[in-house]
Amino acid sequence: METLNWKSKYDADFREAISENDISHANQQIHGIRVTIMLATLSAVRKGYYCPFEHDPAVRIPIPPQRQPSESFTSAALPPASNVIYKYMSISVIKEDCLLSALAMKESGL
Repeated sequence: METLNWKSKYDADFREAISENDISHANQQIHGIRVTIMLATLSAVRKGYYCPFEHDPAVRIPIPPQRQPSESFTSAALPPASNVIYKYMSISVIKEDCLLSALAMKESGL
């Protein structure tokens, strides 16, 4: 599988940038893509499903709701870079850039 490197698309912009405004514009584009992915993820979790194709909203991937914990808590500290996958969670935390994850999901058909 080809290694995905989303930043390679913008490397040319960084190299060709003459002024700080050009670099700032490229950074704003990257930030905008990240925010869009984050908001789409939050929306899918809230709605309980994800539509992989904008042109066909009838195709849905269900996201099962999280189970409530057996006892309530106000906060829980997780160790840094935890790789623990909880069986009752429908979402796992990965230590990978969101754009790389989105491209990998797209290539795998999600």
